[in-house]
Amino acid sequence: MFTFNLDSYFLKSLQVFGLLLLIGLQSGCELTPEQQSALEDAFGSPFTQGDVPAPNVEPACFLERFVQPDAELVNKVDVLFVADTSGSLDQEREAIAQGIDAFVSALPNHVDYQIGVMLAHGSLSQYSGRLYQKKYEPVVLKSAEMDIDTIRSHLRTKLLYTKSDWYSDGGEEGLYSLHRSLEDDRFNEIKNQGFYRDDAALAVIFVADEQDICHIYKEGQTPAPDREGLEEPAFDRDCAGITPVSVENRLKERFPSRPIAMSGILYTDPETVPYGGENEVGYGYLDIVTLMGGVAVDMATGDFESGLSTIGSLATLKINLLSDFVLARAEVDPETI
Repeated sequence: MFTFNLDSYFLKSLQVFGLLLLIGLQSGCELTPEQQSALEDAFGSPFTQGDVPAPNVEPACFLERFVQPDAELVNKVDVLFVADTSGSLDQEREAIAQGIDAFVSALPNHVDYQIGVMLAHGSLSQYSGRLYQKKYEPVVLKSAEMDIDTIRSHLRTKLLYTKSDWYSDGGEEGLYSLHRSLEDDRFNEIKNQGFYRDDAALAVIFVADEQDICHIYKEGQTPAPDREGLEEPAFDRDCAGITPVSVENRLKERFPSRPIAMSGILYTDPETVPYGGENEVGYGYLDIVTLMGGVAVDMATGDFESGLSTIGSLATLKINLLSDFVLARAEVDPETI
C-alpha cells in the first residue's frame, strides 16, 4: 500500500473537487496533449464539481481517480477582527470599518453574521483575549438586530478608538491574544456574550502594520527597528509556546467541526512596505494565514473593500480537502508522480 500526500502549496492551489492522479511505473511516462487538456479542464472551474473525463494513458502508466468532497455552505458566521492597536494604524482601521459593506455583500443571502473586535494585547493588559467594547456600543454586533449602517458605525468606534498596550509596544500580540481567548475563562466569557457560537463558522481577520511580537525570525527576514525596546521583553514574557501552529491547533480543538477562515490585512511584500516607523511584513500573522489556507490582503494597496469582499466570499464555505490518498498499487515509484 502506498500513500500519496499533497504538499501544502499544492493544497492551497486546489480549487476543484475532481482530482485525476496519473501514476507512472517508470520515468518515461509523459502526458499526451489529450491528458494535459483533461487536467487543465479539471483545474479550471473553482468551487464546482463535475465528472472529470479520464484521459487515455500510456502503456507504462496507470490512472486512479479520487474525488474531493463537496463544499458546504454554512448560514452563520462569527467575524473576529484581531487588531494591532498601534497609533500608526488609525487611518487603516477606519478604512476597514468603512469597507465592511464589501465583506457583507460577499456573504450568501440570509447569512446570520456577527462581528467582534479583539485587541492584540499581551498578558499585562486586561483586554487581552477579550471582546472589546469602547463605551456604550454592543460588545457583539449582530446582523439579526442591526442594519448595516448601525454595524458599520459601531465597528468604526471599536476599530478607531482602541486602547493601547504599552507593554506590547502599543498592542502587537495578536497571536497571543487570540490564543488567550481560547483558554477556559476567556472562552466561556466570550460564549456568554453570544460570540463563538457552537453552530457558526469563524472568520478571523488580523489587522496589523508589522509583525506579531511572537514571531521568530527566519533566515533572510530582517526585523524593523524596535526603537522603544519593548518587543524583546514582551516576547520573553508571553511567547513561550505561542506559534502559528499552536494557535491553529488550539482553534481546531475548540472548533473541531466548524469552518475556520483565517485571513489578514497586512503588509505582505517587503518591496512595498512603506518606509519609516516600524512598518513591516506581517510575519507571524502571515504564517498562520498561509498555514490555514486563508487570504492575505496587502495593506500597501489600500484596496480594503476588494480584500474584504474576497474574505467574505470564503467565510462561510466549508471545504475539507483530502490530502492523503492510498494508492491501489504497491509497486508505484513516487518519483514518477
